Amino acid sequence: MLTKIEVDRNYLSGTLPMHLAEFKSLLEFEADSNLLSGTLPDELSVDHPLTRISLGNTRRDGARGVSGTLPGWLAMLPLLRIEFSALTGVSGTLPQYFSLHTTL
Repeated sequence: MLTKIEVDRNYLSGTLPMHLAEFKSLLEFEADSNLLSGTLPDELSVDHPLTRISLGNTRRDGARGVSGTLPGWLAMLPLLRIEFSALTGVSGTLPQYFSLHTTL
C-alpha cells in the first residue's frame, strides 16, 4: 500500500500528474525543488485521504512553476497540510474555507 511519494530534487518537469489520484492510500506527496508547473489536479479531490502536499521551490529562472489559485476541493480534505514556498507561482487570496481549518 503506497502512502507516500517523495521525489524532491529530481529535476522532474511538466504538470502535476492527474494519475496521483489512482493511489487511493496516498497520504503524502512531496515534490520540492523540481521543475513542475500547472495547478493541483482536480482528480485528487475524489475519495482521497491526503494529509500533506509539499511543492516548495518549484519556480526556476523566471518560469511560473506550480501556479494558480487554491482549488475549492481542498475544503473537503480537513486534515490536509499544504506547503508552498515563496518560489512557486501560487497567487491570490486564501479561500474563505481556510478559516475553518485549525490545522493550517
